[in-house]
Amino acid sequence: MTVLGAVSCGSSNATKIAVQVSPLCVALAPGGTQQFQANIFVDDVDQGVNNAAVDWTVLGGDVNGIISNDSGSQGLYTAPNTNPPPAAQVTIIATSTEKNQGNKQGQATVVLSGACPVVPPPTETF
Repeated sequence: MTVLGAVSCGSSNATKIAVQVSPLCVALAPGGTQQFQANIFVDDVDQGVNNAAVDWTVLGGDVNGIISNDSGSQGLYTAPNTNPPPAAQVTIIATSTEKNQGNKQGQATVVLSGACPVVPPPTETF
């Protein structure tokens, strides 16, 4: 039996999507605010702020605070007005909203008690 032709088992041309949030870390006093910026990269090329549609969320247990959620490239975070427990911090997450971007996420850290670490949190790797 002779077999002719070739079979491809996958594609090496997959599009790489990443979301980057800046600043990566900020220390805020109670009631303080910080503007965050999300940038979406497709194959390592910044798509510009007009093409960076993201949903903003905050994770931090009892010290969440609030962030504007306008599905745009910028999110305004407001820290809680109360004094946080020692070493309190929250994570700001920007999730891409475009279906072809696979809901990729980028994140930043807000330190509510203390200072930012010397080494920023890791960014997404491919």
